[in-house]
Amino acid sequence: MGSMQLAEPGPGLQIHRYGSPSAMEATLYTPSICLLLQGCKEVVLGDQTFAYRAGECMVVSHTLPVTTRVIEAKEDSPFLALVAFLNVESLRGLQAEIAATGADPIEAQSIEVSRPAPAIVNSLARLVELSRSPAEAPILGPLVWKELHFHVLRAPNTGMLRALLSEDSPPSGVTRAIEMLRENFAEPVNVSHLAKHVGMSSSSLHAHFRSITGTTPLQFQKNLRLLEARRLLIEERCAVKAAAIRVGYESLSQFSRAYSRKFGIAPSIDRTEHSITSN
Repeated sequence: MGSMQLAEPGPGLQIHRYGSPSAMEATLYTPSICLLLQGCKEVVLGDQTFAYRAGECMVVSHTLPVTTRVIEAKEDSPFLALVAFLNVESLRGLQAEIAATGADPIEAQSIEVSRPAPAIVNSLARLVELSRSPAEAPILGPLVWKELHFHVLRAPNTGMLRALLSEDSPPSGVTRAIEMLRENFAEPVNVSHLAKHVGMSSSSLHAHFRSITGTTPLQFQKNLRLLEARRLLIEERCAVKAAAIRVGYESLSQFSRAYSRKFGIAPSIDRTEHSITSN
């Protein structure tokens, strides 16, 4: 199966390339817009499956636990995608311009796939072009980033992003809950405390959290722990027991079972195989 080649032409931008189809892989998506230039990719969030192809873009409103795989890619016709990471504070700063536009947030989704407006494609292309000009990028880059955020929020399928502009909206509350979970992922989760922290009832937080992320706060935390554990094993060459402890597991056997279910491979084997590959 193919592995990703990553390029970062500029701050906040990534280009993903695969020369062949990939296996299913668990990861976290963060607020972003991804323009697919070539190939096809499948993204699974909870019980929803999204497939998007060349010429389409995917908008992500929240930090989401997903599984993904590239399903169309060849060495002479590789999968290529341009990812631009969105800044939620920049989105809020544009509230006056976009307040009267957009779809009903009730029907909005945290992942939306559609054909992008030409203005969005143009902004993305200009960001890539600016990355090649060190003299212009510091001056013009912030303006083009603001323009991109504006056009994304005006798009007809970005109601969930628009809902984030209101501090007291359920999507905004879920964002705050996600931030708290990410900051304290190794600590036990008290859902009642989490709900109180974000200004929601426990039942409301649970319902909106599942609707937006495809999972519960407890399962979301578990995903965070396991993804961080895998990073520690592969990137930092951390020992399995040490990684388990650092992400909040007290039982090594429980950690190994959860890791194997999540990634389809035991943590010790995963660590060893990546060591062999890197050498």
